[in-house]
Amino acid sequence: MKKEMAFLFSVCFLFCLIGLIEFAAADSVTGEVITGDTVTGKATQGIANASITIYDIVNFTIDSPQNTTYVSNTSGSFALNLNVSWNIGTPSNWRFTLVDLWLNVTINSSTAFTPNTTIYSHTKSHNLTVTVENEIGAVSSRSVVFYVNANNTVPVIDIPENELFVCEDNPLDYSFNVTDAEDGGINVGLSDIDPFFISPQFFTGYSNETNLYSTKLNANFLGTRELTISAADEESSDSKTLNVTVIETNAYPDVENLSVATVWAIGENNYYNEVAVYDTECSCSQSSGNFTFNLTYTNGSEPFFDISQYGIMDFDANVSLLGPNNASVVYNLSLCVTDQGLSDPHQNISLCEQDGSNLTTCRNFSITVTMENRAPNITNYYPTSLLFTASGTQALQFNVSEVDLDGTLPDTYWYVDGAFAEYDSGSNFDEFMYTFGCGVSGLHNVAVEITDGASSCYGGGSCNDSLQWIVLVEGVACSVSDAGGGGGGGGGGGGASCVESWACDSWQNCEDAADALSSGGLSGEDYRKITEGCTIQGLDEKTCGYQTRRCMDINSCGTKATIPFKMQSCYFVLNPSCSDGVKNCHDESCEFMVDCGGSCEPCPTCSDGKQNQAENGVDCGGPCPYVCQTEIPAQSARVKFVYISIAIILLAILAIKIYQMIKLSRILSKSKM
Repeated sequence: MKKEMAFLFSVCFLFCLIGLIEFAAADSVTGEVITGDTVTGKATQGIANASITIYDIVNFTIDSPQNTTYVSNTSGSFALNLNVSWNIGTPSNWRFTLVDLWLNVTINSSTAFTPNTTIYSHTKSHNLTVTVENEIGAVSSRSVVFYVNANNTVPVIDIPENELFVCEDNPLDYSFNVTDAEDGGINVGLSDIDPFFISPQFFTGYSNETNLYSTKLNANFLGTRELTISAADEESSDSKTLNVTVIETNAYPDVENLSVATVWAIGENNYYNEVAVYDTECSCSQSSGNFTFNLTYTNGSEPFFDISQYGIMDFDANVSLLGPNNASVVYNLSLCVTDQGLSDPHQNISLCEQDGSNLTTCRNFSITVTMENRAPNITNYYPTSLLFTASGTQALQFNVSEVDLDGTLPDTYWYVDGAFAEYDSGSNFDEFMYTFGCGVSGLHNVAVEITDGASSCYGGGSCNDSLQWIVLVEGVACSVSDAGGGGGGGGGGGGASCVESWACDSWQNCEDAADALSSGGLSGEDYRKITEGCTIQGLDEKTCGYQTRRCMDINSCGTKATIPFKMQSCYFVLNPSCSDGVKNCHDESCEFMVDCGGSCEPCPTCSDGKQNQAENGVDCGGPCPYVCQTEIPAQSARVKFVYISIAIILLAILAIKIYQMIKLSRILSKSKM
């Protein structure tokens, strides 16, 4: 009985003790994680024995950083000491998580560390969470919010290159980063607008990818242009000069398509064709004599005419060109035109995957000589229904099969709503693919016409055949990346989507919004939008203005899903100038900061060779990222004089000593004699 009582007493004592202690981490018997301090125990029947092990959770304090504001004198990352101390528990596995609350970005996530180390933050608000485990993995944590206030520094334009190369007839597309240590609002500008543009022109945050782009740079833009890219916050600015060189390339000569031709062996038997050729490098045509023409008979026939040095083919057919029994004969030919190449290629032309030498363009065609010209016919076609319904974004496929009893392979012309869309030749089966695109609806037509090239056929009939489909297009709304349709043929492709890429000119001068409403320059709806913007900017009726700009889609998609706004509110000044204390537009350009940039004097930068914008020296210190060199004071003239005097005295003493030694040596020599 005593043993049972002792056992029950031990068990009750153990549970009472557990009830008095705050639970924390884990039970060492079961292995289950709980909360509070850790207690283990054992009680056995027959022997009164209680064993208790207590593991304390780690009670610690974040000594640094604290809930305060720190001041950084440098841009970029800010170094902070991460110091912790504890008075209870045995810590292991320290980890920290650092979150930039301003940008909502995690800088470090559960990163292991040793107490009293260094961490690196951005600027503005941060949350630091530190966790630690005890011997058996029980976790405790502490958090602190702190703020880093950086002295204003200029935005950093990260462009390592000094020069960019673009091949002729290609657009410029170059991306770079602009960084601001204060995570503030940054304006980005470009000195030379059309045909160069920059986007975005404003952003907030620590860093942003900026795009420098252009329209296609044709021969009018050959050579080097100097662009100045500027970035500014509310207090300071910096700039980067970048050269853009457009490399001249040799383009293939542009040779017109040579249509199929049918010539009578008697009667109207003349064939005349002056081949249209154009070369962009010399801005010359076939009559200039700058091209080499080469005509080849590809089916092995004996040549019966040639082409002149000016691209003219002229001959009269006769019955000798017919086959047995005066059968029609098809002569297949290939015309190749070669230009003269570039006289002085750019030293970096290899970047454009060429060396500037001669280029050749070839065109295949056929001439049928006949005594009995018969018209070509469309024998099969698809879609078989000439009236059908399709959605605007559906890729439509059309094809036709043709036959010409004279052996000619007809030319095929495709049209959409009466506008020429595609030309096919050299086959008796031709196809065309087309997508009307989003935002298009209603009745539309697709037509095809085939011809053997003759002006008249046997019996005076037409030498053509044609077909037309009527398509009821069901409209599909455009998304941001959708655009209008396009064609493709010859067995491949289809209507490809077009991504809008908008570019805008500089803003025009700020005009008085109230006057514009009175004169009809602004509609009532536009005026309300402008005044709402003025209210946000704190402008009253006298200073409320508006300005406009011209924008274009350099990809010519034909849609406006992502078009930028072309009108905005602005601070109206009657006679804007470079000294009115307002950032505005005048004299055909816009200021980059208040009363500087654009048509005004350049804005101060960290590379202008002047001490300005609170710099500690010329282009160093203050908002600039460059540290000023410590000046070593020059020695005064008095000190230099003392040094020189001492040197002269020492030299004089040395000379006297040498003289005395020589004199003594001579005296000793004489005494020995």
